[in-house]
Amino acid sequence: MTTNLIHRVNVGDSLTRSAAARPAQIAIVDGDREWTYAEFNAWVNRICHGLVARGYTRGDATGGENVASIEVEKAVYAASAELGDPVAEAVVVGLPHERWSEAITAVVVPGPGATIDESELLAALKKRLDGYKVPKSVIVVDELPRTSTGKIQKNVVRDTFANHYGA
Repeated sequence: MTTNLIHRVNVGDSLTRSAAARPAQIAIVDGDREWTYAEFNAWVNRICHGLVARGYTRGDATGGENVASIEVEKAVYAASAELGDPVAEAVVVGLPHERWSEAITAVVVPGPGATIDESELLAALKKRLDGYKVPKSVIVVDELPRTSTGKIQKNVVRDTFANHYGA
């Protein structure tokens, strides 16, 4: 296959937009290998499926909108402190949902002496975040699962609460 390089695009969103407009005209050149867009897309999908199956995703999504969990987590900390019942720890994950594909969900550990009121916290979050970023639910737990180095295991949180919405 011979390629006439018209312009170079970075792999990522710009490639996706270019390919959507003219997939038959897209070729990806990587060293000595040249791929059609369809071959490249199939390869990426195989890789991404493996990563998603192991709990690694680009970010959580709801209704087709990507949501940065760190942004929602920061809002959870700020909103809970403002309410006077601070959250000690928070993790935000997308859980399977029939309507939204994934529903943004906050899993929180209350601070010492704090009582987390889900409806109050969600109302406070609605003032801080765009509507699609507001968690559909807040789950209160005593502790979050961690690795031996202390990192929160989001994949374990997702697995533990996978049926939370009955999807």
